Amino acid sequence: MPSLTAPEAVRAELRRGLAWADDGHGGDGLKPETKAWARRLADGAEITRDKAVKMSAWLARQIGRAHV
Repeated sequence: MPSLTAPEAVRAELRRGLAWADDGHGGDGLKPETKAWARRLADGAEITRDKAVKMSAWLARQIGRAHV
């Protein structure tokens, strides 16, 4: 079974997003548990296959919704 650890490039983006959120740019809907998951992933924690599937579905729904 492949590793369910985020690649370093993803971990770097997680750290960047966490810093952005810590500076107050996370938005009203950002939940503490979401930040906790992001911190664990940025630190190299593995996730379950179920969590990976849920994350993939969430990301798919976000395509085209980003405000740049």
